[in-house]
Amino acid sequence: MDFAQGGELFFLLREEGQLSEKTVKFYVAQIVLALEHLHSLGIVYRDLKPENILLDDDGNILLTDFGLAKMVLQTNSFCGTPDYIPPEIIENKKYTRTDNRRQLGILIYELLVGHTPFFHHNVHKMFRAIRTKPFRRNHYLSEAAFDFISKLLVKDPSKRLGHSEEDARPIKEHRFFKDVNWKKIMQKEIKPPLEVHVQSLRYFDKKSLVKDLARLIKRVFGSR
Repeated sequence: MDFAQGGELFFLLREEGQLSEKTVKFYVAQIVLALEHLHSLGIVYRDLKPENILLDDDGNILLTDFGLAKMVLQTNSFCGTPDYIPPEIIENKKYTRTDNRRQLGILIYELLVGHTPFFHHNVHKMFRAIRTKPFRRNHYLSEAAFDFISKLLVKDPSKRLGHSEEDARPIKEHRFFKDVNWKKIMQKEIKPPLEVHVQSLRYFDKKSLVKDLARLIKRVFGSR
């Protein structure tokens, strides 16, 4: 994989606190296209979150860490990041790509608001909230964003936006994306909203970089 100069979307979010709807819409549009491509190959990604989204040299997104991805039509494996796990996984039910739809809704909410909608320090209480609590509107959400996220977070996966064979089409047609030119997004003809600072470690995990560098040095010079 090529070096992603822009670092992690997670550290960008941590520094900014929350992102504007315009910025989020750009990144999410690219993610929708990435997931659509994976689904066309029969791959369920299963671990969508800010830590697994990188920014390239130009500021476009890259999905990374396919450790939980699976080529399958249906599965019931219990996996994922707690905040992003949908009700059907907690209840040990079979699920498909609708898992990605739910994660997409959680991601949009976190980017716009700064935290996930059902977060709790106690994982058991958080799982209970994911299963039982209704999704409520935060004052940072526009009407279109709230409606879009609500339809992605529907607890019944068979009623979730994007669950049908049409896959991403109803998602792309939602009014949240009314001003998005999908062809230009696909061709990367739209300038990313945030500028990547070349030769900057601004959006990198510094501790991980030090560990990776130490491993590289050991690999190169350890046998000498």
